Amino acid sequence: MLIVRFCLFQVPNLELDATGENIAGIIDKSFTQLGVPWANCVAFGYDNVSVMTGRNKGCVTHMQQKYKPTIALAGCPCHLLHIAAEKASHRLPVSIDDLLIDIYYYLDKSSKRIQKLHDFQQLCNVEVRKILKHVCSAPDGCH
Repeated sequence: MLIVRFCLFQVPNLELDATGENIAGIIDKSFTQLGVPWANCVAFGYDNVSVMTGRNKGCVTHMQQKYKPTIALAGCPCHLLHIAAEKASHRLPVSIDDLLIDIYYYLDKSSKRIQKLHDFQQLCNVEVRKILKHVCSAPDGCH
């Protein structure tokens, strides 16, 4: 029987520049300190920034060259889904950001509507939560 273990085993501080080589080195140092051989590492998941994915100087390139050429690599599916959803939302005929803000103000200005939302949440047997106002955090504004 094959047992696969997935865990976050360490979060070390990177005291050097955040280069792909230094990140790969700190991962190797963590493996060494914990006695984990590279042979036991079959896959590596990472976010999709260039310091991780770069073909020449990215962390995964250094890992494959120095430690384990056969390691399976996987970009973060959450980041990829977020990017896809963000791009798809730009094709919608309505702005999602504006819709969220409109819903907030629709509920915020009426105690009767807030009570109906509360009753609906109880009917659906979900935790009663308050609607928070959407605030855009994009550097170029919400679209």
